[in-house]
Amino acid sequence: MATLPVLTLFGAPVVPVTLNGKPALMAISTGADRSAVSEAAVKEFGLIETGTSVQVDGTTGAASLPLVQSDTLVVGRADASDFSFFEMADLRRSVPMARINGAPVVGELGMDFLRRYEVWFDLPEGQITLARPRKCTLKDVGWDSTIDQIPVSISLGGRPNVEIRLNGHKIRAMLSSASSTSTITPERLDAFGITSNMSAENHAEIIRGVNGRSVTAHRERFDRLTIGTENFSPAWLTVAPMETADAELGADFLRGVVFWLSFGQSMIYLEKGTINPFATEHPSAFRVSPQPANEPPR
Repeated sequence: MATLPVLTLFGAPVVPVTLNGKPALMAISTGADRSAVSEAAVKEFGLIETGTSVQVDGTTGAASLPLVQSDTLVVGRADASDFSFFEMADLRRSVPMARINGAPVVGELGMDFLRRYEVWFDLPEGQITLARPRKCTLKDVGWDSTIDQIPVSISLGGRPNVEIRLNGHKIRAMLSSASSTSTITPERLDAFGITSNMSAENHAEIIRGVNGRSVTAHRERFDRLTIGTENFSPAWLTVAPMETADAELGADFLRGVVFWLSFGQSMIYLEKGTINPFATEHPSAFRVSPQPANEPPR
């Protein structure tokens, strides 16, 4: 079992890793079927160009991107040898890699790594745990009425999806921890005739995909969003076209709840809470959490 400190307060959860023997940081990305690193990280960490490429499906469409390989990847106590990443194009080449406490943010860990584990998200307490239950399963745990059990379906690429209800309409939503906000496509809203009761003023953002294309997004408020037996009202969501899903539950949701994501049981075990993670019109910007005094950067 590996418990990882989350070093960001908003947006994608970023955790410490060791890549080819050097300290680094990576975002945990349940919405990515493959793990990725930046071009700058390939050079700085001595990753090997394989000479092959892979098609990557992203928010704005697909792209064929080169594969690179590490000698070692260590995430807490979890490790992988000869682990492959796709190489993300650095669209702003003059901008250096972001750093937190001196360590560079090199990319993201996708489902090719995460689905080997049962993943415990406790972002309110600033930690993520990767576990491999051996003698018992999560079904053996005595869940009580404070826990919602929500079935998970796994897409062909390995991404987890759950059923939500928006204003009473069933929609399949991808769990996407690296997406800053929960999002729905305008096409899905039109298909069900779902209307918002307010649009955010002076809020528009650009979302850029792995293929370099970008789309414009805006924020709208809806009457009610239901996940499991939990009702959230009101619910501010980002509305934007997406190629990979009709809807996404993003980091704004994950930051307000505690849950197990169990691939072995195809289930999310969600602790019921009192916070509405969708109540904010304008989501908070990326911020860095302070490093605990007794835990130096790794």
